Amino acid sequence: MNQLSSSILRDVGSITRSIHSISDVEFKRLSLKKGQFVYLTRVCENPGISQTELTSILKVDKTSTAKAVQKLENVGFIERIRDEKDQRIMKLYPTQKGLEAYPLVIGMENRFISRCLAGFTEEERNIVHLLIERMSQNLEQEWISAKNRRTESPSGHPLVIEPYRAEYQESVISHILGIQRDEFLIPVTIDDQPDLLSIEGVYQAGRGNFFVARRRDEVIGTIGLIDIGNRRGALRKMFVKPGYRGKPFNAGQLLWQRLLEWSRSQGLAEIYLGTHPFFHAAHRFYEKNGFQEIGRDKLPAGFQAMKVDTRFYRYII
Repeated sequence: MNQLSSSILRDVGSITRSIHSISDVEFKRLSLKKGQFVYLTRVCENPGISQTELTSILKVDKTSTAKAVQKLENVGFIERIRDEKDQRIMKLYPTQKGLEAYPLVIGMENRFISRCLAGFTEEERNIVHLLIERMSQNLEQEWISAKNRRTESPSGHPLVIEPYRAEYQESVISHILGIQRDEFLIPVTIDDQPDLLSIEGVYQAGRGNFFVARRRDEVIGTIGLIDIGNRRGALRKMFVKPGYRGKPFNAGQLLWQRLLEWSRSQGLAEIYLGTHPFFHAAHRFYEKNGFQEIGRDKLPAGFQAMKVDTRFYRYII
């Protein structure tokens, strides 16, 4: 019989279950039941979040989110409002009742933190936080893969959206240059884009990241986010192969949602981008997803515009 290598996950699970059990009792007077407080706090902290984004932040399944949202709406803690730019999307907002309950829930959460970390030095607290964060990041890809297996493409091969790894460098460069030069006839080379030779250092630093969309072993989409400071990010290198841009794959939308989820989790407030004037389909995509066109004079100091970019957008998170 195999032996358990460590009880750490059982211990973390025990802590989580204890907190939920105590919270269910404490929050009963607020009409919050069965872990609903975790959904309420995220909606209060991210007004206008979609159910898909909420599901990703909490690492739960869509059914659980739908049930929790429905119950919170029924008792008046949140409301759903249809997105003005895309009527298919419902945005979640806290009601006044939800906003009044929020400080009580956060107060309880702070109490749990103090109790769990009682007797810890400041250095020990920071180390625990760092290690738990690393554990979460290590498990991130497992969760993404499991989610992708639940939603397969019509041919049975799921699109995998995952953070960039060094082994993808050659495929990513070939993918991006192919679209730039062969489809859009832009005379650029890898020498014009040194960021592609140092994706870890340029994109995967600070609050930034770089995501790759794969089908089987083929890279079919990319999107990058550079941390430019002051809770702002610069969206770069969003390229999706023809055939994967619309239905049934919607790879561009999946990549954007993944980057937006990451941005929210990192506490970013704004995302900026520059694009070529002839990328009309890209303009429509950005505008449909809530980006607003701005002038070059409105770009923040940390944003470095590419030579070929003359049209600029901003997204407020």
